[in-house]
Amino acid sequence: MRWSTPGTIDFTNRFRATAKTDIIPFTGTLPQLHLDRGDYLVEFNETVDMPLNFMGQVFVRSSLGRSGINVSAGVMDSGYKGVVSAMLQVVNPHGITLHEGARLAQMVFQEMSEDVEGYDGVYPGAGGLTGL
Repeated sequence: MRWSTPGTIDFTNRFRATAKTDIIPFTGTLPQLHLDRGDYLVEFNETVDMPLNFMGQVFVRSSLGRSGINVSAGVMDSGYKGVVSAMLQVVNPHGITLHEGARLAQMVFQEMSEDVEGYDGVYPGAGGLTGL
């Protein structure tokens, strides 16, 4: 996806507004798309249901890094359920071609020493930014 509006972040979340996005469709008989240099939002096919004693992180696959692509995301909080998204940064001046379902990142889960109260954010059970 590509961002089409600004987002708003504040201290109390009173004015929080997620930036809107436009979907970039995969096309062709072998569904693919070419991304030029720039920043994009990706949503992974996988959803998570994080136990209260685990947290998760997303890391770029090394093959993307060697191609001039970075993937960065926030922490998957304990208790979070829903879609995982990340920012895809295309630094390579020639861009990248992605096939539908391409493996972009690795999710790493870490067990914590004890349970916590769990996720209490504004995206419980998130179905993806395209569905918000």
